Amino acid sequence: MNVLNAMLVDRLQRHPDGRVDLLGLYEDIHLPTLPTALDSISVFVDLGFDASERGAAQSLTLELRDPDGKSIHQSVVKFTVPTFEQYPRETAQLDLALFKPTFHSHGPHALEILHEDNVLRTLALHILP
Repeated sequence: MNVLNAMLVDRLQRHPDGRVDLLGLYEDIHLPTLPTALDSISVFVDLGFDASERGAAQSLTLELRDPDGKSIHQSVVKFTVPTFEQYPRETAQLDLALFKPTFHSHGPHALEILHEDNVLRTLALHILP
């Protein structure tokens, strides 16, 4: 499994014709007062997978780290990659969310996307005053 694309956004909107709107791309968040809890941050992930991963239970871990590398929020997402007959594509898009992440410090934070303890992608997030 590999991450082809990933973005932190305020929210996602899916349309019946297959389009996805990504609203409010996050790279910087201005939080003058700390600690501050956000209601949620959405994560758009485009995954690539191979035949051995189809039909099997999988999980991704989203680990939010502060400037010192300490984990401040973790979410585990469990899903099953459909068989090729059910879903004849080699990629899939996941809409994930971190609920109530609390930020205690300004500076560079990171969201790690992990599969079986392997970091697939790291997204930067800067918390600014």
